[in-house]
Amino acid sequence: MAPAVFREGFEEFCQQQGISASEISKIVSIDVKKDEAAILALAEELGCPFETFSKEELSVVADRYPQSEFVKKTVGVGSVALASADLASQGQVLTERFAKNGCTYALAKAITKK
Repeated sequence: MAPAVFREGFEEFCQQQGISASEISKIVSIDVKKDEAAILALAEELGCPFETFSKEELSVVADRYPQSEFVKKTVGVGSVALASADLASQGQVLTERFAKNGCTYALAKAITKK
């Protein structure tokens, strides 16, 4: 995936949700994407960390969300964007998934440490 294509989908998702890209504090996904250039480029541009979860970690919460058979065959779990957002936010997912150009986005509330 070209970084510009991934960024375009991200910008459309942010616009649809009525948020600024600067409000994003973390990007999360499945560990097989840990070296994905487009995701790494966006995280660097936003100045935020990119963290990943294993398919085993995601499978704990994945059944709460719509499943993709294609994604399940490809990475071993049927929900990545929403399940990752769930794990990163302790269940505070704010949106449904948004898909564009083969990329899927979701938004969750950031966890603040007290």
